[in-house]
Amino acid sequence: MLIDDGNPSRGHRKNIFRENFAQVGLCNGNHTKLTEMTVLIFRGRANISDPIVDEDKASALQKTLADKEVAKEQEDQAQNDENTGNNV
Repeated sequence: MLIDDGNPSRGHRKNIFRENFAQVGLCNGNHTKLTEMTVLIFRGRANISDPIVDEDKASALQKTLADKEVAKEQEDQAQNDENTGNNV
């Protein structure tokens, strides 16, 4: 949304560059229709020592995303083996 090509307005770009945002969280993962997606969560100015992320939840999310990536790679390899006749 930073570039906003194809969007009739520049609302997303204007919002991203608002000066009251001090922090941003990012998460990347699989998407059922678009292959991949990235989510940005913006946070306004705050005491930087405030806890932003529950470390246990963040670790669980990171593990889930890694597990899905491994499963996808294994699925792709199995499909490739099937297509090329390399089944063992």
